[in-house]
Amino acid sequence: ANDEPPQVPSGELALTLYAKDSTNFEVLKNKQVAYAITNTAGKKLIFNEKTNENGAVTIYLDPGQYALHAEIDDENTKGKDYAAAITIKAEKDETQRILFQPVSSVSLLVINQENQVVPNARVEINCVKDLYPPTELNEKSEFTTDESGALFIKFLPTGSCQITAKYEEKTTIQTIESRTGEYKQTT
Repeated sequence: ANDEPPQVPSGELALTLYAKDSTNFEVLKNKQVAYAITNTAGKKLIFNEKTNENGAVTIYLDPGQYALHAEIDDENTKGKDYAAAITIKAEKDETQRILFQPVSSVSLLVINQENQVVPNARVEINCVKDLYPPTELNEKSEFTTDESGALFIKFLPTGSCQITAKYEEKTTIQTIESRTGEYKQTT
């Protein structure tokens, strides 16, 4: 086990990040945010910070370009609540707005007509939305179930999503509706 405390970015530039909901631009204040920041050399720092009353967190980075992934998981909901991914070019002290996409989480189990699990089924998820910022699930995304026929999607955009499971020559289509922070199980 690694007993070292989590690393916190430290550097010469102060970057203040303001967290907002991408759908209504509401400030995400007093939220615990898990950050993963990766520089161009591939070094990754993972840390948690709570936003203040203005939805802000200040981090310190050395000059350079970084990929930032962030998620908010409210302990009062069963699923994930918000996710964001942006590229940061740190050149000077500055502020930057991060628009978080409202999300939910879903656990899928693919079964056949005989009520048996279907391992390695192909699953397509299509959440047709005009999202800002765009996410990888704006378009059709493909996944494969594991050996027990299960699949877990950590960040599913909220709203209506069509799920298509394909195995052998059979196809099953199901539509689910999800809300921010919700955790759904479906077969």
